[in-house]
Amino acid sequence: MNSIRKSALSWIVAGAAIAALVLTSLYLHFQGSGYTDAAFVEANIREVARERRYDLVEARKAGHQDKDIAAYLTMPDIARFENSWRKTLVAVGGTYSAFVLAVVAIVLFRESRQKSIDA
Repeated sequence: MNSIRKSALSWIVAGAAIAALVLTSLYLHFQGSGYTDAAFVEANIREVARERRYDLVEARKAGHQDKDIAAYLTMPDIARFENSWRKTLVAVGGTYSAFVLAVVAIVLFRESRQKSIDA
């Protein structure tokens, strides 16, 4: 393997590491930006219901269990999380793919230029 290909491979691996870091940090950010854990909401149902302006007393009078109420209260945040995560995967995946294609194009260009000089 010549030095051009080795450097290209190192750039691709470094790009993959950066993409993994970005995806991990954004996943943790999106996960922490709302109530996506029904067990947490169930444990803190009064605070979450007050924050969401949800009538907890009326829901309990209607026969709903705290588990069902917690699942209902987490639905908007789960949908927002999944939507944001999907968009992030597409953006980072597209950027990384373009980066890999650019590195491959540069390697091919340099190799063809080097061959034309040697010939």
